[in-house]
Amino acid sequence: MAQDDPNSQSAANATLDHMVQEIRDMEGVGKRRWPKWLGIFLVVVAGVAVVWLAQHPATLEGRKADEGVVLAISSPGYGKLSVPPRTFKWQSVTGRHHYTLTVGTLPGKADVLEKMVMTDSVVLNDAEAALMKPGTTYHWKVRAISADGKTIGHAESKFSL
Repeated sequence: MAQDDPNSQSAANATLDHMVQEIRDMEGVGKRRWPKWLGIFLVVVAGVAVVWLAQHPATLEGRKADEGVVLAISSPGYGKLSVPPRTFKWQSVTGRHHYTLTVGTLPGKADVLEKMVMTDSVVLNDAEAALMKPGTTYHWKVRAISADGKTIGHAESKFSL
């Protein structure tokens, strides 16, 4: 007879409904959790971007300044050389006042050699060539500079000894 009692069925249904709602609450059914996860995802992506830019400042710097046209390189080309190069040669640029040649052990670093020249090539003397040691990779860059000091052309490469 207890099954036929409407109050008893109503109480049982209410208890069952309450238990179903509690299970859903514990499982998160019906709740919007994606905004929280989207926020966490965006914070992680932003953190990765900050770390990457801190480790690759040249990428950011290269986008700040216009370095003019890209010049063709004649020598030394990219690759492994058996002896230090004596001649650095590149494409000439109309309107340049001078060129600046830098040679370094890291991109953009002039820790080996920095020279200002008036022509589209330079021949190193014995002392300058002796600065480059076997077993090292060297990055070199030339910039064409106008009379007002602006870079109007550039080229860069690297070689190993």
